[in-house]
Amino acid sequence: MRSFALCLLSASALWLLTPPAGATELPPSSTFTLEHFYRWVLAHPASALPSAKERAELHSLLSPQLLGLLKDAEQTQARCVKAARKGEKPLILEGDLFVGHEEGATEVAYGPSTSIDKGAVITTMNLFSVDKRFPKGTMFRTVAWTDKVLLRQEGQAMWLVHDILFEESRSLVSALQAYIAEGATSCVVAKR
Repeated sequence: MRSFALCLLSASALWLLTPPAGATELPPSSTFTLEHFYRWVLAHPASALPSAKERAELHSLLSPQLLGLLKDAEQTQARCVKAARKGEKPLILEGDLFVGHEEGATEVAYGPSTSIDKGAVITTMNLFSVDKRFPKGTMFRTVAWTDKVLLRQEGQAMWLVHDILFEESRSLVSALQAYIAEGATSCVVAKR
């Protein structure tokens, strides 16, 4: 009798934990998006423009607009490399685009989030770069800065990185737009 009661209790618990037919998993929260985005960023330090493969890895974390700008910037860069004269450095994007320090970050600490309107939040990110060439406790070993990440809710509560606001009124979106515009005028491939 005791076995039957345990079996019945287990079946009831399983039934309660099973989602109804047609139910979907809860979409990722903004915290989930931030954590996965910064795991990717820290694993790809100072990578400049992400390749097509890397953009595919970021597809579920970045907004379609930001992914489009990254693709346009990659095409601009290819055109600039092709247009550069022999021995001349082409107009390319260098350094880590996703953090406010061109050498990249080695650690991240999550700060407060502020709702700016329905479906949009800004989260303060405290980032650090540790240069192990310097001894611990010296002035130049660690660089710290603050970036702000703009996340927008897309679709059924999916949070995506829409822009990254750096210090000195710079942002990832504005930097990409400026590079694409400059490349359109400066990187013209001569017809042969």
